[in-house]
Amino acid sequence: KLIAYQEQLSRTDSNIGIIAPLPFEPATKHLIHGLIHNGFELSSIDPIFCQKDFYKCDAVIASGSLVNLRAAQSVTLPNANLFIDAVDWDYCLNFREQGFEIVVITHASMLHHYAKCEIRKFLFTEKNILVHNYSPLRRYYICRNHTYILRKHAKSSALLSLYISRVVYLIKTILKVSCYESEDKKTKIKACILGTIDGFRSYIR
Repeated sequence: KLIAYQEQLSRTDSNIGIIAPLPFEPATKHLIHGLIHNGFELSSIDPIFCQKDFYKCDAVIASGSLVNLRAAQSVTLPNANLFIDAVDWDYCLNFREQGFEIVVITHASMLHHYAKCEIRKFLFTEKNILVHNYSPLRRYYICRNHTYILRKHAKSSALLSLYISRVVYLIKTILKVSCYESEDKKTKIKACILGTIDGFRSYIR
């Protein structure tokens, strides 16, 4: 399906850098759509676009995708130090900064399993939230890598918004760990704080 759409789209748009499937988490039935970069953070794409056969965005999970080798020659290779989380987002943003498009084909589905994830009710409401139950190590790298990547690709005029956004994300993550996860809460919270600090310092080891 990706090849068929690539051949179709290339007739009108020769600037496609990555063409990707739509990941699906079977345990939670959660679709993992592409993300839009607004200058300081990555957010979910508008639901109206999700109903189309394909849409363009700024970052995707790169697993299962097709990469334009011609375009890749002018784009920095994936950063191996971001090995455990969001390395594909950084790679996609590198393509976007070189003017290449990222396309998601909604009819091309790919199974993608989260680690120990589950759907829970948000406090005393009927709203559902996704709880991942990541290890402390993974928590560290999520906070570090996401902060580093967003800082790296942020517009200079949006740095204050970036810092506020990452602090808000940290607080929300700490609350989610405290309320919904049963193991290693203190270690996970410390990992989140340290990861965020190291991300701000561009400390990639």
